[in-house]
Amino acid sequence: MQGLRALAVLLVIADHVLGGPVGGFIGVDVFFVISGFLITSLLVRGHARHGRMDYADFYRRRIRRLVPVAVLVLVVTVVATYLLYSRARGEDVLVDGAWALGFLANWHFLAIDTDYFLSAGPVSPLQHYWSLSVEEQFYVAWPALLALGLLVARRRGAAWALPALVGVLFAGSLGYSVLHSQASPVAAYFSTLDRAWELLAGAALALAIPRLSRIADRWRPVLGWGGLAAIVTGAFLIEPGSAFPAPWALLPVAGTAAVIASGTGSDRARVMPLTNPVAGYIGDISYSLYLWHFPVVILLPAYLPQRGVTFDVIALLVIAILSVTTFHLVEQPVRSSQWLEPAWRRETMTYSPARRASLANGWLAVGLLVTVPLSAAALRAPSSDDGQQILAAQPVSDPSRENGAVTGAERDGPSTAPDDSDPSEFEPSTEQVDYLQQRIEQSLSLTSYPELDPSVDELGIETWYDDIQSDGCLSVAPSRVAECQFGPAKAPRTAVVLGDSFAIAYMPAIREALGKDFLIQQLTLQECPVWDAPTSKTNGSPYPECGEYRAWTWEQVADRQPDLLILATSFNEVVLLESGATGQEALDELSEGYERTLEQVVPSATYTVVVQPPPGAPDLQTCVTTVGEPQDCLGTISGPFAAISEAERTAAQDAGTSYIESESWFCRGDRCPGFVGTTPVYAEGNHLTVAYATELGPVLREALDNAAEVAQRTR
Repeated sequence: MQGLRALAVLLVIADHVLGGPVGGFIGVDVFFVISGFLITSLLVRGHARHGRMDYADFYRRRIRRLVPVAVLVLVVTVVATYLLYSRARGEDVLVDGAWALGFLANWHFLAIDTDYFLSAGPVSPLQHYWSLSVEEQFYVAWPALLALGLLVARRRGAAWALPALVGVLFAGSLGYSVLHSQASPVAAYFSTLDRAWELLAGAALALAIPRLSRIADRWRPVLGWGGLAAIVTGAFLIEPGSAFPAPWALLPVAGTAAVIASGTGSDRARVMPLTNPVAGYIGDISYSLYLWHFPVVILLPAYLPQRGVTFDVIALLVIAILSVTTFHLVEQPVRSSQWLEPAWRRETMTYSPARRASLANGWLAVGLLVTVPLSAAALRAPSSDDGQQILAAQPVSDPSRENGAVTGAERDGPSTAPDDSDPSEFEPSTEQVDYLQQRIEQSLSLTSYPELDPSVDELGIETWYDDIQSDGCLSVAPSRVAECQFGPAKAPRTAVVLGDSFAIAYMPAIREALGKDFLIQQLTLQECPVWDAPTSKTNGSPYPECGEYRAWTWEQVADRQPDLLILATSFNEVVLLESGATGQEALDELSEGYERTLEQVVPSATYTVVVQPPPGAPDLQTCVTTVGEPQDCLGTISGPFAAISEAERTAAQDAGTSYIESESWFCRGDRCPGFVGTTPVYAEGNHLTVAYATELGPVLREALDNAAEVAQRTR
C-alpha cells in the first residue's frame, strides 16, 4: 500500500516539476482508490468490533491525520504569496486557502472556471487541494451510507444489500462521469460526483477482502505486476485531451485495484518496485510530499524564473526536505498523540507509537527524488535567454510630437499614391515603429520595475474581460451588431474587423488608428479563429457554433462591402484544431483554412489586411515578484509563433492581400518585454491590455498607410 502511495505521489510530482510523463496526473486517481479501500476497511472493522459506527472516533482520526499538515502548508503558502507577489495575487490565494480549509476547494476552482490543463493567468499554488476536498467530501457522506447498508444487511439478513448499494453508487457515478467528461471535461475533472466511482472502487475491494484473501498465491504476482503495468501504461498513454476522468481513469483505477487485490491476505506478491524500504518510506511521507510539491513548483519561479535542470534539482530538493521535516516534526507526532480524545478516554487508552520510518531510508529517498527524475530533465536544452546582455538605455523622443508629425487619430484614411509611381522607389514610413522600438529598448535595459499603469494588481483575464465588455462587445452576437459599431455613423468609409479574442484585443488600436474616418463594425467571437477549419473550445468540448458564426460573418462582409477589412486571430488557436493535427499537418490545415476564408471575403472588400497576432510574454502577475527583476518578464519569439505567422503570411500573399507584421510592436529582435515604458503589454501573457493597445493606434495607422500605398503601387 505504501509503495502504491509512493508511485502515485512520484507520478504527480514528476508531472508538475518535469512536465512528464504526460499522464502523471493519474497519480491522484491511484490515491482515490487507496483512500476508498483504507477508509472502508477501517469503518467495517470498527463496526464489527463495536456493533455500530463510531463517527466521533473516525473523524478524530481523520482530523489528526489530515488537518495539521494541511493547515501548515496553507498558512505558509498564503504568507509566501503575499511576500513574493502582488497584493491582489495574495488575496486570491487567501480566498483559495479559505475554500481549501473548508475542504471545498474543488467546487471553488470549478466555480471560477479553473482549467487544470489550460490555466489562464496565474496558477493558484493551492490548486492541488481540490483532490483532498473530494476525499473529505467522500468521508462525510460514505460512513453514513455504509452504516445504512450494514444495518440493512444485519437486521434483515440481506447480505446482498451492501454490495448492491456500492454497485448502484459506482455505476451511477461512472455513468455520469462518462457523459459529463464528454460534455464538460473541465467541470468533470474537479467534480466529486464524477470522482466518487474511483473511491467506491476501493470501497468495493475492502468489502471483498474475505474473497480476495482466497486468491491462489500463483495468481498474486500476476495481479500485482499486471496492475503496476496498467498504472505505468496509463501515465504514458493518457493525455490532457483524453476523456477524463471517464472512461480513461478506468485504466489506473483497475491497475490500482489489481495491485491491492494481489496483496490482500497474503504477502506472496512481492512487486519489488512497490515493496522495497525506500518505496515504503516515500509512501509514508506521501501526504507531506503531495501538499508541499505544488506550492514549491508555483512559487519557486520567483527566485528561479527560468525552468531547466537547475530549477528541477532545487525544486525537488526543497520539496523533499520540507516533506521529510514536516513528516517527522508535525505529521507523526500529531498522529500518535491523544489530541482531540476526550479526557475519560485518554486515561483508559494506550497508544502504540506510530510506525517509525527509518531516517536512513528517508535521506536515501531524498536522493532518489532528485537524481532519478533528472534522467529526463537532463535532456532539456538550456534556455535561449541564458546569458543575454541587457541593452543600454538611450533617451527616446516621440515622433508624433516632433517634426510636425501627427497621431493616427488626426490623419486621414489609408493613403494612396498615383498609379504610375514606381513601387521600387517607395520607402515606407517607420517613424512610429522607430519610436516604439526605442521605448522597447529602454524597457529592456531596466534593472528594476517602474510603477506600472495599470498596476499588476489591476491585470488578469477577468479584469480584461470587464474592460472589453464595458461596451458589450466581447463576442458580437448577431443581435448586438448595431451596438458594436464604432466611429461616426456618417463616416466616409467603413471597416469590418473579423477574428477571435486577439482581434478583440486589437480593437482599441484599430479604433484609435482609424479615428473619425471610418465606421468600424466589429464581428468577433472568442476562441473562434478566422481561418476556416473545425475547432474545439479550450476545455475540449466541440465548438460547432464557431463554424456557423464564421459563415455568418462572411455574409455580413458580402452585404456591407467594406472599404477596409481587418482579420486577426490567435496563434494559440492551432492547438484547438478538431482534427488533432500537429506539426506541419496543423500548419497546412491552418494555411488552407485561411485561404478558404480569404476567398470568401476578399472579393467583397475594397482592401483587406491580415494582422499578425502578438507573440505573448510571461504573465506579469506571475513574473513580477518582490525578489525579481524585469528580465524575469522577458518573452521571446517562439518557434510555433514564427511558423504559424509564416503560414498566415503565405495565405495572405496567395490571396493577394496585405500581411502586417507586428513583431516590432512588441519585441526588439527576439526579446519581448512584458511592459513598455510604464504600460503592461499583456493582461495575462496573451491578450493586449487596453492601455497598450490604445498606444499602438499610431503604429497601426502607419502600418495601414504603408500597406495601402504598396498595394496601390503594385496594382
